[in-house]
Amino acid sequence: VASDGTRSALGERMVTQNQFQGSALIGNTRIPDASDPCAPSGRGVIMSIDPFTGARLVETFFDINGDSVFNAGDLIEIDGVPTVVSGLALNTGFSNPSFLDKKMYIPTDDGSISTLDINPFSTGASRTSWRELINTGN
Repeated sequence: VASDGTRSALGERMVTQNQFQGSALIGNTRIPDASDPCAPSGRGVIMSIDPFTGARLVETFFDINGDSVFNAGDLIEIDGVPTVVSGLALNTGFSNPSFLDKKMYIPTDDGSISTLDINPFSTGASRTSWRELINTGN
């Protein structure tokens, strides 16, 4: 379905598997090129959402302004309210990103790789509780 609600070949679609990065679910969308909707090129959006609610994350996942600091500068205003960005539009098609430390590497259809800092708050598993087990020899 196109952005205006009509059915067309230009509708946004998900064609790669979603992946977890820490507490975020990362998904890619594709919007085909209008001249050939069957061609693998086009443009897309990379999304980061809460996997349990489908809502935007509480904190920003993307370093929107590229300053390697995750703060109000990475939010957008919607009706005067600072809001976490859930998706980044790219003017090229791309494949699933790879993650290493606090970086996201996005392979694009033209063969280049875009790099973006990601917020460490949501990356990697961490211990949520622990319990000491004692072997009493019984």
